[in-house]
Amino acid sequence: MKAPSPSNFVSGILLRSFLVLLLGLLGGAAARAQSGPAVMTNPVNVTVNAGGTAMFTAAASGSPTPTVQWQFSTDGGATFNNLAGATTTTLTVPGLTAGQNGLRFRAVFTNAGGTATTTTATVTVNFAPGVTTNPASQSIAAGANVTFVAAADGNPTPTVQWQVSVNGGATFNNIAGATSTSLLLTAVPVTATGNKYRAVFTDSAGSATTTAATLTVTQTPAITTNPVNVTVNAGGTAVFTAAASGSPTPTVQWQFSTDGGATFNNLAGATTTTLTVPGLTAGQNGLSFRAVFTNAGGTATTTTATVTVNFAPGVTTNPASQSIAAGANVTFVAAADGNPTPTVQWQVSVNGGATFNNLAGATSTSLLLTAVPVTATGNKYRAVFTDSAGSATTTAATLTVGIAPNFTKISLSGTNLNLFGTNVMSGTYLLVTSTDLTDAPAQWLPVLTNTFTANSSFSVLVTNQFSAGVPRRFFRYRMP
Repeated sequence: MKAPSPSNFVSGILLRSFLVLLLGLLGGAAARAQSGPAVMTNPVNVTVNAGGTAMFTAAASGSPTPTVQWQFSTDGGATFNNLAGATTTTLTVPGLTAGQNGLRFRAVFTNAGGTATTTTATVTVNFAPGVTTNPASQSIAAGANVTFVAAADGNPTPTVQWQVSVNGGATFNNIAGATSTSLLLTAVPVTATGNKYRAVFTDSAGSATTTAATLTVTQTPAITTNPVNVTVNAGGTAVFTAAASGSPTPTVQWQFSTDGGATFNNLAGATTTTLTVPGLTAGQNGLSFRAVFTNAGGTATTTTATVTVNFAPGVTTNPASQSIAAGANVTFVAAADGNPTPTVQWQVSVNGGATFNNLAGATSTSLLLTAVPVTATGNKYRAVFTDSAGSATTTAATLTVGIAPNFTKISLSGTNLNLFGTNVMSGTYLLVTSTDLTDAPAQWLPVLTNTFTANSSFSVLVTNQFSAGVPRRFFRYRMP
C-alpha cells in the first residue's frame, strides 16, 4: 500500500471534520424545530354578574406553533369536554346565567412535539337573590314561641334581614339582629296579633323580598262584663250588656233559659255585646239570659242575668157567697197572680155593695169571721190585690146569716119522729143528726131539707131514724 502524502492526509482530515460539524449543525436545527408546547400563560378566574361576559386568555410556546383547544367542565373539574370552535388563545363566553356559575375552563395546546394543558380557571356568576321559601302564617297561644323560616338562592350567598309590620303591612321596619334564615320570637304577647313578618335577601347583584306571613296570637276569652238582672213592667224593654277580652276578638252568642237556668238555647240573631228584649210579657217573667264568647282559643260564658217582669194582679179565685147560722164562723177565700206578689186587703159593704170599707188587719188571702151575728146578713165581702204595677178587685161574696128553727116538741112513734117548732126567719134549713152532741159539724149527717116562712110554726116527720142498738140521737137545723 502506498502511503498518503502529507498534504492529502491533512486535506482528508479537514474534510471529515467539516462533514461532522455540518451534520451536527443540521441535527440541532432539526431538534429545535420540533419542540413540544410549553404553557406560557394560564387562564385566571373570572367573576361576572348574570348576563355578563367572561374572557379567558392562555398562551404556550412550541415548535411548530401549537394549536389550542379550549375545554369546559360542569362537574368541578372531574371531567372536561371540548368547547366547539374555541381554538384561539382568547376564549369569550357571553350571556352567562346563574346556572353556569362554577363552570371551569382550560386550554390544551398541541403540536408535533406533544401537548400541554393550562391550569383550570373558574367562572363565578353573581346573580340577584331568588326566594325559594316564603315564611308561613302561624297561629299560637299568647306567651308561646314561634319561628318563621325563609330561604333564597343567589350568588354570592345573600344576607338576610327580617322585617315586621304592625300596621297591617302598610309599612315594614327592620328587626334588630334578625339576620338568619329563621326568625325566633319568644314569649309572644297577645298585642303581637296581626303583625306581619317578611325577610329581605340581598347580595351584590340585587335583593328579593319574601311574601309577608301573618301572626295570629290567640288568647282564650275572659269575661270583663257580666250582664245584670233587670226589672221592667209588662210591655217594657230589657237591655243586657256583656263584654270579654280575647284574641282574636271573640264572637258573642246570647242564650236564654225558660227553666231557671237548667238548660239554655241560642237566641237567634243575638250576636252583639248588647241584647235588647222588647215587649216583655207576664209570661216571660223569670227568663234567664247569658252570653257565650268564642274565639280560636276557646270559649267563656258570663254569669246569668234574670229579667223580672212586673205585672198588675189578675184575680184567679173569687170569694164564694155563703149562708151560716147566727153565731157560727165563716171563711172567705180569694187569690190573684201578679208580680211582685200582690198584697191583699179585704173590704166589706153593709149597704148592699154601694160602698166598701177596709177590714182592719184582713190582709191574707183568706178572711175568717167568727161568731157572726145575725145582723151581718146581707153584708158583701171582696178582696183587693195590689202590687207596683196595679191592682185587681174580686167580685163580692154575699153573707147570709140565719136563725135556726127552734124545736118546741118531739114525739116518737115507732122508728118515726115528729118534730114541732117555730121559725123566726124565712129560709131553707138542713136537718142534721148525730149520736153525740159533741161531734164536730162535719160528723153530723144530713137528714132532710125544709123551707120555712118567717114567724111560723112547723111540724116535720122524720122516718126510720131509730134502730136497735142506737141509745140516743140528736137533731138540729143549720144553714145548708
